[in-house]
Formats: sequence, C-alpha cells, structure tokens
Amino acid sequence: MDGGTEAPEDKPAGAKGDPRATTAQLIEDAQHRFEQSSIRIAEVLAASDPPAVLARLATHLIVLLSEAGGATTSASVIHHHHLELLQAFALRGSRRGRGERGVDETAVALIPLLQENAKAFNDRLAGALAETEDRHLALALHQIRADTQTVRGEFHPAQMDRYLRALLSRFDDRFRAVHGVSGLHLADVLTALLDRFETNINTWSRRTAILFPAAKRPLVEVYGFTAADVRDILPAGADEAAVMAILERWSLGYGDLSALPAHRVLLNNPVWTKPFIRVAEGVFEWPNPGSTIAFFLAMFETLFDADAALKKAYEKARGPFLEDELGRLLKEQFGADRVFTRMKWRDDLDGVGYETDAFVLIDGVAIIFEAKGGRVAPEAKRGADDRLQREIVKLLEEPAIQSARLEALLTRRRETHCFSAHEGAVEIDSRGIDRFLRYNITLNILGPLNTHWPSLVKAGLISAETPHTPTMCIGDLDVVCEILEAPGEIVHYLRRRAAFEREVTFIADEHDLLAAYLDCGLDINQFAPGAILHSLYGRSRALDSYLSLSMHPEARPAKPGRRRTALWRRMLSDLDERRVPEWLELSHRLLNIEPDLQAMLAARLPKMRRRMLWSWRRTNAEWVLILNSKGDPRPPAVFVAYKAATPEDRTRIMRTAGGALLKESGAPDGLVIAFDARRRSGSCSELAIVTAAPPPTSSSG
Repeated sequence: MDGGTEAPEDKPAGAKGDPRATTAQLIEDAQHRFEQSSIRIAEVLAASDPPAVLARLATHLIVLLSEAGGATTSASVIHHHHLELLQAFALRGSRRGRGERGVDETAVALIPLLQENAKAFNDRLAGALAETEDRHLALALHQIRADTQTVRGEFHPAQMDRYLRALLSRFDDRFRAVHGVSGLHLADVLTALLDRFETNINTWSRRTAILFPAAKRPLVEVYGFTAADVRDILPAGADEAAVMAILERWSLGYGDLSALPAHRVLLNNPVWTKPFIRVAEGVFEWPNPGSTIAFFLAMFETLFDADAALKKAYEKARGPFLEDELGRLLKEQFGADRVFTRMKWRDDLDGVGYETDAFVLIDGVAIIFEAKGGRVAPEAKRGADDRLQREIVKLLEEPAIQSARLEALLTRRRETHCFSAHEGAVEIDSRGIDRFLRYNITLNILGPLNTHWPSLVKAGLISAETPHTPTMCIGDLDVVCEILEAPGEIVHYLRRRAAFEREVTFIADEHDLLAAYLDCGLDINQFAPGAILHSLYGRSRALDSYLSLSMHPEARPAKPGRRRTALWRRMLSDLDERRVPEWLELSHRLLNIEPDLQAMLAARLPKMRRRMLWSWRRTNAEWVLILNSKGDPRPPAVFVAYKAATPEDRTRIMRTAGGALLKESGAPDGLVIAFDARRRSGSCSELAIVTAAPPPTSSSG
C-alpha cells in the first residue's frame, strides 16, 4: 500500500477537481452514516431486551475467539470494542426494551450496525485529518486514535495481574487507608470474579448444543454477579462493605449515559473504567468480562486519582517498579553478572552526573536500556497533537538522548570505565565493546507509534537530531524474552528489529513485529524499503492462542518459534552453552541463514561427509558458498566438510574456504561453518569469522 503522495497544489475551495471539496463530501457522508447507524442501534436495542442481547453477543465473541483461524464471514465478526460500544448505547436507555424483537434476531441485526458505526466514526476522523497540511502528522494522529478506539490488551492477563500486584504492594497501606480495603485483596476479588465467570460460561456451553438456544440457565445470568457471590469469594480480612462500595464506583446504571453524545463514546468510553452495570442493590450485570482484563490498571487508576496523596504515591511507584521489573527480566535472560542497573556515571564533556536504568554487556555487545514509567495522558491517546508530542518527548526522545550520551562516552574513550550501580562497583572496558544497541522501555504504550521512530520524525513529533532509538513497553519485552528464550536469539531480534524499523515503513505493534520475525526473520530484503507503507497488523494472531492462555500455562499450546533445522538448533545450543569468544556474533550469523537454506545445507551434509570418507586422500574438503543478493548487508558464509590429516591441514582448509568466500562475495568478512567428516557429532566442528587480513577466530568443538 502506498505511503502517500505529494500534497496537491492550492486551489480555490469548490473548484473542479479540488481534493478539499471531495474530502468535505467524504466527511459529510461519514458523519451521516455515523448518525444513522447510531439511531438504528438505539432503535434495535429498544425493541428487544438489552441485557440478553449483550449476553448473546458476548458469547458469540467468545466462540469467535475460541475458533480463531476458522471460517467466519465479515457479517459475523465482532470485537471487544464493538461490545463496549453496544454497552454504552444500552446504558443510554432503559434496562428493558419493548421486547418486540427476539434476542437472536436482534443480535444478528446489531453486528453490521456496530461495524458500520465504528467504521463511519473512523472515516470521519480520517477525513478531517486529510485536511491537515502535514500528511505524516495526520497519519500519526490517525494511528493513535484508531488504536485507542479498537485495540485492547496492553498486557496479556498474567502480566496485568503481576504488574498490578507489584505496583499495589508499594503503597497498599495508603490504598487501604483511603478505600478501606487492601488493593491486593481487591485484585483477588476481580480475579475470582473472572474465574467464576469462566466456570459459569463453560458450564453453560456444555449444556448447550448450539450457540443461541434456550438453556437450562438463562444466559444473561452467566454475565453477572450479586453481593452474595462476592461474599463467597472475599479474601480473609477484606471488608465486604468497602469492596462493594468500590464495585459500585466501577458501575453504571441504565440511563446514566442518556446525556452522553454518541460521538463521545468511541475514544473515551465510560465503560472502560466502569464495566459493571448496576441493576439493583447488590446486583450487577457484567456484559464484557474479556474487555475488562485490558482495563484493570485503568480501573484502579480511577481509585488512585480519587486521593491526592494516593495518586502521588502511585505515580512515584511507577518508575522504580518499571526499573525493577526491567532489571529482573534482563538478569533472568542474560545472567545477573552481565546486567547492571541504576548505573551512575559522569559525562566528561559537560561534567553532569547521569543514571542509566539498565546496561547489559554480553560478549562484546552492549545494550543500553532507559526506562520511563510516566503515564500516557488520555488526551494523547485521543490524538491531541500538542499533548501527544509532550508525551513522546518525555517517553521516547529524552531517554534516547540519555542512552546515546552513554554510548558516546564509551565510544569516545576506549578504556576501562568505573561506575557505581545497584549491584555495586562496576568496571567496563569499552575496548571490548564491538556493538551498541539502545532501547527505550515504557510502562504504557502509544499504540503503533511506539514501533516506528522514523514516522515520528517525519511527523515533527521527534527531532531529526535525536538518535534513532527503538521503543517497546515492558510487557512486549517480556513476551519477546518468553518466546525467544535464548540470549543469542533475543539479541538477534533486537538487532534485526532496530534495522527493520530504520529501513522499512510499516504499521504494526510489537507482537506483529515478533510474529513477523518468527515467520521471516524481519528480513528487510523481503520488504520494499522507502516510502511503501507495509501493514503488518494481524500478524500477531500467530501468537494469540499461546498468549491468551497466560493465566493457564498448563493448557497452553506449543510455544510458537522460528522454523529451524535440527542441525541449526544444535549449533546454536552449543554456542549458547559454551560461550566461546565471539559466540554472540557467531550465533547472529547462523540465525541470519534462512530456514529453507538451512534445510538444503543439512540435506547435503551427509553426502559431503561420505565423499570425504570414501576419498583415498588423507586430506580433502569441499564447500558450498552462501552468497547474498546484491544490496543484502548480511555477511556471507561458507559451508565446509573436510577430512584433515593434521591440525595444520584443518587450518589451511578453513583459510582456503574462507578466502574463496571473500573473493567470490567481495565482502570484508564472512562465516565459516566447518564439519569434520570423521566426527559423528550432530553439530559442527568449528565456526569461525574469517576476515581479509588476520587469521580467523575460531570456535572448536
């Protein structure tokens, strides 16, 4: 899809061929469609039973999600944001409609109306932005608004539960003093209510042969709870009255939104932080439990904001929590001896002292992480450009400058540097650092704007002078580490991810990028560079079935992974286990070789070995050159099988094969993958990076 065209020349408004006249017509048409669909949704709801209709459509959504990948028609597709929209419409009217239309018939009629309403609203916003002089800024604002409107799930359920509890534990005494109940106990109640709903809906579905028949228990009762239900799950020591008071605060009643204009719903829906419907004292409906999970933190934030001291305690806790969580995650993946947190240092240029949140040093690769725990203002998520720019400066630009400052110091002064860190005194010899990676880590995200720095520069939201620094939220980094596991592959992803963001224009979130990595390694050569805009949205579906069961790991399917031959898995595993010098770069180059080529080479290896063993020569070798297409920046490789009479013969073969590779490719260096035909090991004998000048540094097995 084209990334856009040059701005047209100015023409008088209304002139023939005037694009502004066309835009005005599109906006008017979108507004008309939005108004008409809003009216029809209200009419259809009023002619039926709103609670029963909400329950039917919520169950329909559960079925769609459980059958992800199955055949569905566009007319049957519904998402959480559609249910949220319908719930807000229902709360604009009375609880009971006239009952003239059946529930099933109403549910079927509402799906295309909800789709049309959401699309018309989006079209109207997009049309208005088309009049913005800066098309790059218009695209950025459109992306953040579309994400706010439709995308749910900043964290998967297990992350949300863990992060919320870790935050609450830092100021729970204050929370209890303000609200009369521990925040951790309140989180227990919400989790128990979700478990109760899951049990009830599973029981109901087992008793039901098809989706919408009459069941032994009315479906609407599954989507609700009472004070007695809360009493049954109340944690020991929790005050029931205080819990019920908060559930009331998280609730709306039918008619409460009667004065809310329809256009105010889609970017600021009250049901996001008030998901329960209060129908009587101690009786609640809960039309969309799945959506509630995504807004757990936002719901608690309404309680934090109710008291100035509590709000301050929460905002003060966000930064240290994020830094602690980042340090824990990195130490778990890379080893505690390679990760330094809250590292203090002084710049020799300005004499100012600074602090780096996390620094990873592993086999010549330094990764600098800056963590920003600031909240993203709702106005920024709704696309208020001034507020959005302030948030981007605070969460992306300022930490990028900070990490670049440390990289510059370590590059400028190639020597041993002494730092103080949370772990104690740290000495880092920057002469041993061959590569720097820098990443911003946030607690919350700015939708797809998190993932494409160049677009923010083009939109004027980030200075062109600020060094490019990829950004991901802590939950996304957690998923990357969970899926990829091995340090070598995590670093390979971070390197590929940074290069892909620099060279390719795309729209995607981090899960889409991770799924694309598993599919094609984020190979830039498979994507047209430059102004062509690639939409990677939807790629994350490859991860959904695994991540959606994060609260139930025993029920998870196999972890998704990048396709790889058994031979490559063994070689990578050997490198990760032995960690010889340059093992990380050797691993990176192995990972650069695509799965189809891996399979071809693995299939040829037994024949190459047999020819070596059958040969009458005491020393013999053959190899296959792995050359890249013109313009491909990845270093080439050579795949060698040999029979060597002496160690000197083996060294000569490696140099000869490497020399042939460099001569043929014209590259300054390359990878040699060598196999000794006389060894029965399932892995290679040697891996080496060969250069045009000195002898190769090799890793012998």
